[in-house]
Amino acid sequence: MPDSRIFILVSIVVGVFIVNIWNHRKKLRKLREEITRGWGKQKKVKYSEDELESISSYFRNTKESKGFYIDDITWNDLNMNEVFSRINNTQSSVGEEFLYNKLREPLFEEDQLRNMDGIIKYFEEKAKEREDVAFNLAKLGKDRGACASDFFNQKWTHANKSIYYRVLGLIPLISIGLSFVNPLAILVFFASIAANTLIHVLRFKETEFQMRRLNYIVSMIQCANGILKLDLGLKNYFNPAREALSNLKSIKKSGFSFPQGMIEMDIFMEYTKMFFLTDVIKLEKINNTIGKNQQSLKILYEFLGYIDSLISVASYRKSLNCYTKPVLNHKQSKQLAFKEIYHPLITNPVSNSCDIHKSILVTGSNASGKSTFLKTIAINSILAQTIYTCLAREYESSYFKTYTSMALKDDLMGNESYYIVEIKSLKRIIESIDNSISSLCFIDEILRGTNTVERISASSEVLDSIAKSNCLCVSATHDVELTRILRNVFENYHFQEEIIEDEIIFDYKLYPGRAETRNAIKLLSIMGYSSEIVSKAENRAKSFLDRGVWNEIS
Repeated sequence: MPDSRIFILVSIVVGVFIVNIWNHRKKLRKLREEITRGWGKQKKVKYSEDELESISSYFRNTKESKGFYIDDITWNDLNMNEVFSRINNTQSSVGEEFLYNKLREPLFEEDQLRNMDGIIKYFEEKAKEREDVAFNLAKLGKDRGACASDFFNQKWTHANKSIYYRVLGLIPLISIGLSFVNPLAILVFFASIAANTLIHVLRFKETEFQMRRLNYIVSMIQCANGILKLDLGLKNYFNPAREALSNLKSIKKSGFSFPQGMIEMDIFMEYTKMFFLTDVIKLEKINNTIGKNQQSLKILYEFLGYIDSLISVASYRKSLNCYTKPVLNHKQSKQLAFKEIYHPLITNPVSNSCDIHKSILVTGSNASGKSTFLKTIAINSILAQTIYTCLAREYESSYFKTYTSMALKDDLMGNESYYIVEIKSLKRIIESIDNSISSLCFIDEILRGTNTVERISASSEVLDSIAKSNCLCVSATHDVELTRILRNVFENYHFQEEIIEDEIIFDYKLYPGRAETRNAIKLLSIMGYSSEIVSKAENRAKSFLDRGVWNEIS
């Protein structure tokens, strides 16, 4: 009878073990299938504010050490969080944090861009190698609360208590041995496990969030080890990572389990960890190793992030119907030319072409495509110098620092009107211009927050100052007066429309010259305003355009 019970117990344990292995392999197989299925597919995920806070952590942690980066106004004007979401096909938190940072940190050296493109091209062409790397990254996975970059971007002040915890962890074992000599030693055993359990609970409650990060760091090290074992044609890029990994190898097999839905064996192991402080000792070991090797951790983090983000870029390119690699140069300043450029977030977008050697003013009716055109160029100028990819048939330009002043709002918390917010936004552009690298700025409806006379006079002087500096300016406006005042400084382009059977039709194509059509007055007629109001409004507008003076109403 006892033998049959032992057999049943062993069978249950073996059965549970086999089921766990089968489920694990099934999960890994599903992971590979998802990687294969997701390659080259369009991605568009809406992130919460908390998720974006986590995704942007690496950028924020390293922002102070950067030279130029895409500032918050420009990033928000261009809906770059949505552009990031469209490109993001990363498998790990490290990858998406690094990709986010990459989109905010344009490069200004051709060698850096070409080296990056070489890796992207490698992963485009080598499907098996790409999937093997992505599989390792997918096992690392995403834990957006981990924010692993915090560990190598802060001063490390951890005190080493490992010897103290090791001694406490040995006392229960020693007391058990001594109990064979002196039975009273069993009291020491119970007192020590009670004390160690309390230390375990308090220590882990104090460092619960930190442990989550440490767990992810251990997984990062294991992931890097797995990728570096692969037979890839990129070994020259891997040498710094190999050296960093060797400095962190002592924590490669460490990690912490968080008990959820445990079976009996798991419960037994958890109590063992508490009684003998094994996880607390492990925590100290990881903390001490990281404290001594923050630079190595940074190298590994950036290695994984770089690889994951570039596989994501390769997948993004695969998803596009049309893209080109930009031709960028330092020789010509303030030059930008493109053919059939389009916006990355618009379904069935209309493309446009232009050769810009001096600043331009874009006029046109409401909803004709002016703002979208500005955003299209601005986004592509950023993509050119960050992921070496432009959504166009051809794209050639100087290296630029890109700024925008477009989708501004009143600052109610700061008690600032729209006009104050806008002139501050414009001032930041003016103050950023220098002779080292040309700026490329996009301004939509300049100074719309004030009266007509002061708007025209101030706008013309601000735009003139920007255009005559080391900056190429693309500005959209409804103020046709500016097209005349600035015609010696800016080239004029416009968007236009047709009215067919009381319906306004836009083709969203760019044309040379200033806009000559107006739909605001025509819309009055379409919406049922009297013919007298419409006719008088048209005559008044025509008179002003011909003479430059408004007629008085008698």
